[in-house]
Amino acid sequence: MNHSKYVLVNPTKKALVQTVDAVGGLIYGILIRPLTSGGSAPSKQTNSIGCLLLDHIGDVLMATPALAYLRKTYPDAKITAIVGPWARGVLDGNPDVDEIIEFTAPWFERDPDGALRTSGRQAGIQGLRELFRTTWFDMVIDFRGDLRHIIAMARSPVPFTVGYGITGGGFMLSMEVPYPYGHHTVVKHLGLPVAIALAAEPSAESGPRPVPTADTYLGGVGASAIRPGELPMPADRPLVMPISSASRDSIRSRLEALSLPGAVAVVHPGAGRSDRIWQIEKWHGLIKRLLSNGYSVLVSGSMAETELVEAVSSPFTTTSEDVGLDVPGQVVAMAGKTSLNELAALIDECDLYIGGDTGPTHIAASTATPVVALYGESSDPIAWGPWGSNERVVTPHAVTSQADHFRDDVALDGTDALQGHPMEGIEVNSVIAAARELI
Repeated sequence: MNHSKYVLVNPTKKALVQTVDAVGGLIYGILIRPLTSGGSAPSKQTNSIGCLLLDHIGDVLMATPALAYLRKTYPDAKITAIVGPWARGVLDGNPDVDEIIEFTAPWFERDPDGALRTSGRQAGIQGLRELFRTTWFDMVIDFRGDLRHIIAMARSPVPFTVGYGITGGGFMLSMEVPYPYGHHTVVKHLGLPVAIALAAEPSAESGPRPVPTADTYLGGVGASAIRPGELPMPADRPLVMPISSASRDSIRSRLEALSLPGAVAVVHPGAGRSDRIWQIEKWHGLIKRLLSNGYSVLVSGSMAETELVEAVSSPFTTTSEDVGLDVPGQVVAMAGKTSLNELAALIDECDLYIGGDTGPTHIAASTATPVVALYGESSDPIAWGPWGSNERVVTPHAVTSQADHFRDDVALDGTDALQGHPMEGIEVNSVIAAARELI
């Protein structure tokens, strides 16, 4: 399938961006590009690298294999991750990151109704530009492909910038990498440092080595001793979220104090979007089935999700007889009770995790615990499914695993395939069946 260079959905906006890019690219190439100092290819002697990761928790975590690849390519460089305050906990303790800088992008803040803010764009771009003016980087990589990030980088002293031009402005980048459509976000993130590594290699011909095509650098993404030249499996490029000993000890202490009977499942009913939240009554049905099968259940969530967590767990805080159960279990509400690192420790200490398309599901995929993820029409399992080796994705009409993405005989559900199939179409029996495949 042929894809447009852009991921913009609105046709008017896409046409406008295409026109601006065409004209801007011509002017930029003639008047500005010759005056820049960074050259047209990355240097192997890069000493300081900024990784612009202003994104959601799951997206930042899915960039950790790319950070590991970047560290391998530049072992002596200082690698700095620039993240929103909400995502710092994902990278704390990461061995491939030397420094974390927090930056609050206005376009990631939400209004009281939960909608992302549309104001503050210019102030955010200016703030990001000032960050690049006061913190020296030889190279900055934008993992999101965000026009606002590109503008801030272009107006800063950073000598070499890399990214995807999928929302426009790619002509302002020192190196615009072709976007790998149809692949998992982990692979898309990995494409950037792999393309940099390929472009930084000395060329046998005079002049700079051309930017690698998507097919060329995707071959490098999957390079391994097991399957050279193929796209990676999660075991090849695992997510990296180290669990601190303090978090591990804290969670073990709390679990010991709870003295939960049987195996323990963590369920996470919340999500960043309301259309990614399963109905409360179906969570009730799932928890009842888990309790009947001898599980105790911890209902996790952020402080902002307290009301939802209480609604999901409250019917089970009474005795088992009151909800018609033959086997006693225990349900504990955990909203706001853990940091991100403690949540990773909690999931890793338990026997099963079930949640929707949300950051904690990706955190769960970084642990050894079996993961069942629930995806409806607003999610794309192919691009954002849990990147793990022990997981299942349940959609309204299929159960798949990450390994299925590499098989030709499996019909996968992408965003288009799930249109008209909201979360309400997922049945409790399908979730239980997926869990049984894993445990």
